Amino acid sequence: MIEISSCYCQLKLESNDFTKILMEMNESGFKSLVWQSKLAMLSSAGISDLNDDILHWIGFYRIKRDHAYVYHADIFVEGETIVYVLIETARYNHEYKRVEIGVFSENKQHAMQFLRKYAEQFEASVKLKLDGRRVRHMEFKWLLTPTNDIIDTQVTFEKKFKFASLNELDSQAALRIRDVETRHLLFKIAKQDPTKIFQFDSIRYASKKGFFDRLQSWDLIKPKLLIMCKENASKIRLVESRNVLDGADFSSQKCKKCGRIWKNELLKDVYQLSELGKKMTRASHWMTVLVTDVLVSKGISLNSIIWNLSEASEEVDCMVQFHDKVWIFEFKDRNFEAGDAYALHYRGIKFQAYRKIIVTTGKVSSEARKVFSDLSRTVSSSFSITPIYIEGLENLEEDISILVKNETLLYLSEKAKNISQSASMDFSPIFLNVFGEYHVETRNGNKEKINIFRLF
Repeated sequence: MIEISSCYCQLKLESNDFTKILMEMNESGFKSLVWQSKLAMLSSAGISDLNDDILHWIGFYRIKRDHAYVYHADIFVEGETIVYVLIETARYNHEYKRVEIGVFSENKQHAMQFLRKYAEQFEASVKLKLDGRRVRHMEFKWLLTPTNDIIDTQVTFEKKFKFASLNELDSQAALRIRDVETRHLLFKIAKQDPTKIFQFDSIRYASKKGFFDRLQSWDLIKPKLLIMCKENASKIRLVESRNVLDGADFSSQKCKKCGRIWKNELLKDVYQLSELGKKMTRASHWMTVLVTDVLVSKGISLNSIIWNLSEASEEVDCMVQFHDKVWIFEFKDRNFEAGDAYALHYRGIKFQAYRKIIVTTGKVSSEARKVFSDLSRTVSSSFSITPIYIEGLENLEEDISILVKNETLLYLSEKAKNISQSASMDFSPIFLNVFGEYHVETRNGNKEKINIFRLF
């Protein structure tokens, strides 16, 4: 997943210093887009001498008012990596007070190397191009910009929750329960009283023997032996296996109704959920594990995910914090109905969710969609009213991949637009070429792609 790694340094620069520094960086082989585009424009007019007047023009182009210092940022493109240099002005004067260097990259270690390289070159360019008497008083102390990828106290303060945790056993179980036929059979066992599951060894379920064997080998169910009175079919006891009937504790036990010893009574092979099976089926925990696994595989940190967040009577199945924005997930191993919609909307407000994502093994009903549509017209909110729908598990990985990519692009676009505004140049074609398009679902259910980096 693409991240922005950045560092900053407090420096006092004058209005035309940035132009001189960028000139030195470009002459040293660090080719930036704005600078190179201005040189290309001058070159097409036969101008090659970068005198003071030309440098002034480069630094003050597109003037909208007197002393509009518009050349505040530039970007460098190296393959799939974009590096930016940005300076910020003081609020009430034209003195620059801070330099920021950042890297758009998927690889954190790779980004740190770029940050170091560009910060060192920026510092060297300052020392070469600016007056030595000023440079002597400059302190080049580069600090990393802090990021927040962990669920913070705003989300968890005084609320009950579990930190998300994954292990191979749970992940494998969730993946297996994802299969519809396996899941239906497992939940049939989960809902039955073990002493009533005689039909599982009948002719009707003979074809399911392979499923029972697999569920048992996956430690989702365990076999039991039901002892029943031959005389009136009443239930006597549920034991582990036939072997225990020969043990000292059971070999002499007799039925109180007919007097037969237990091993001579009617014996039925039945099944119960194992501890793992109970864990996975309880509140559809298998869906929580499955979706969490996919989120982590798409780049979401496990430290930014919590489960079963509750306050009072409200509970959220899964919550994610992504770049200071909260997502809540609602899991349904059935269709999502209108009654569910009102409850989810309330939870979204209560937990200040920027995104609500419904994951259902069935469909989001038309009535539920209408609830969200009506709410979006009548309720004023800074957050999205309409959730993201993930219906069925066939395309779960693809749907979550689009979700993570879209939210990443939103995060990247905020910084990209800030850089474009500071440079007075729309860099959207560059960012679009490197990072791709944003997927949006229209009212009729179609998906469209848009350039989210455009300024206007």
